[in-house]
Amino acid sequence: VIISLLIAAITAFQAMARHDLAASRQALAEEVAQRKRAQEAAEMANGELIHRVKNTLAIVSAIASQTIRYSATLEDFSRAFRERLASLARVQDLLQTASGPVEQLDLEQLVRQMLEPYTQKNEQKIKLQGPPVGVSKNDVVLFSLTFNELATNATKYGAWSQPEGTVELRWHMEEFDQDQQLVLVWEEGGGPSTSAPQKKGFGSAVMQFAIQRAMHGTIVSEYRTQGLRCEIRLPRGTGRQAAAA
Repeated sequence: VIISLLIAAITAFQAMARHDLAASRQALAEEVAQRKRAQEAAEMANGELIHRVKNTLAIVSAIASQTIRYSATLEDFSRAFRERLASLARVQDLLQTASGPVEQLDLEQLVRQMLEPYTQKNEQKIKLQGPPVGVSKNDVVLFSLTFNELATNATKYGAWSQPEGTVELRWHMEEFDQDQQLVLVWEEGGGPSTSAPQKKGFGSAVMQFAIQRAMHGTIVSEYRTQGLRCEIRLPRGTGRQAAAA
């Protein structure tokens, strides 16, 4: 009986040991898998950071070269360059606020925060109208460059140079050639009469770079007696992906 009890105890201890060993292996495997997932996430985040830094540096380089080209004096270059760097800094604040799993930012919220320094929180100065549209984080900087130039022009020469001047920004989606386009219309009113400039300025060069070259879209400006009207069309589907490739 004693021997039988000893054998049973040894068998039970062996079963418990095998169970503990299996549990330890399972826990180790889960820890290894978690560390692997964490490492992959860190590598992905690092790759995205490097990509954004390279894009930002390329944009800063383009801004610097274009600002030099259209600046008559060193003071003009310093002022314009600092203004545009400040705009990029505001965009980085937006990206930091939206960091995490969210891959797109809401267009209306994005525009409101971009234009807040120009409207000074006066909602009467700008009217936004359009359906919910997501803007990828990669396009946020390009959108900021475009709207910063439009807002700067409106403040210096356009609608916002007058107390009663207003800007209406509308957007909608359209089907075009079996693809989708985002159509944005920037329309000024209540400001001075506008006319086409004699030569292309820095703002026009920046917007063409952002819209045409970087986002493969089109931009058309109309200089009317009641104010500037600017229409932007951006591909949103396979057409843009093919162009980017």
